Amino acid sequence: LADEFKNILDRIIEAARRLVTAPDGGAIAVTDVDAKEVKDLFDLTVNNKPKTAYDLVYAQDPVNGRPEIFYKAEPGTAAATGEAVTIRPDSELDVPEPELVLVFNSTGKLVGYTMGNDMSSRDIEGQNPLYLPQAKVYYRSTALGPFLYLDDETTSHPGYPLGDGVKSKWKISMKVFDSNKKVKFKGETDISAIKNTFENLKGHLQKYQNMKNGAALFTGTGILPPSSFKLEEGDTVKMTINEIGVLENRVKKAPETINEAVEKEYARAEFIQAA
Repeated sequence: LADEFKNILDRIIEAARRLVTAPDGGAIAVTDVDAKEVKDLFDLTVNNKPKTAYDLVYAQDPVNGRPEIFYKAEPGTAAATGEAVTIRPDSELDVPEPELVLVFNSTGKLVGYTMGNDMSSRDIEGQNPLYLPQAKVYYRSTALGPFLYLDDETTSHPGYPLGDGVKSKWKISMKVFDSNKKVKFKGETDISAIKNTFENLKGHLQKYQNMKNGAALFTGTGILPPSSFKLEEGDTVKMTINEIGVLENRVKKAPETINEAVEKEYARAEFIQAA
């Protein structure tokens, strides 16, 4: 299908190339440069593999392009450090995603930074991009904390891009322990690896929105376990940004029924003694 589409597109471009400007300006010639840009735009492959929706998103201009932004959790529903995060019982491949989180107040001002765990069901999302809300948004699929680092002249230097101090100096890391406190995954990356500028993320988050309650914006993860990794009940996830602290959460299966007893059990703080 991709080859057939590209052949049709080639013929369209070749026909357009032959056009000459009409006296009334009704037809405009397509230059070789324009033709290439058009062809690249509609190219359905990346490295000879079918192009996905994610290829299109990640190819966006980090300064002016449209980032992928989706709703994650209602206010007050994120797990605090020590509490439980969950995996879906109908998913076979789940991962924690450590992310820097930008915190905005009701006027849209960036007031500080914290850390977040964007729990994801890889297999559900992988079946169809339209399943993203089910893979990302469910009971205790989010954790935030442990502290809010206030934005100041060391994190956002006056006259420089928003959060330039954070991007140039901060690091984020993650360790996942099994039920026997053995490390089953660890990774680290620089915050500078975040492709989108904070200004661009802020602009698209707040565009045509009423942010009367403020917002916590996850900036994307640069640490992903391999495809063979499987997060399981009984695991513990520890995420660290040195300037903020450690966000630690035990992993449980999401309950079929949520009641007061379940809420109390999942909100119970519990930490493991493992480095």
